[in-house]
Amino acid sequence: MALARDRSPSEILASPDLYDGRALVIAGTIGNLKELLSKRGNPYYVFELEDGRRAIRVVSFGNTLCKAGAYATVEGRFRKVKRQGQETVYNEVEAYRVTCR
Repeated sequence: MALARDRSPSEILASPDLYDGRALVIAGTIGNLKELLSKRGNPYYVFELEDGRRAIRVVSFGNTLCKAGAYATVEGRFRKVKRQGQETVYNEVEAYRVTCR
């Protein structure tokens, strides 16, 4: 699958309807990194990808090799609104690849 050029969190959040449901590449600095376990015991992690102006939530499954403060490129699918049971999450990227630089 060919993906477009790297986007910034500010660019995505300025036009969330344009990117909703689309695969994209987004780049920025990792902040607020949390490594967690699902109810089934599977590892995943959540972080904010920041560009100095705005931040977007990213979730990825597995373990991360990245550290908070690292510059990263994220390949994934953006969702403007995601409902999980009783929880509603806004402006999230479900990553299928996170690359630290």
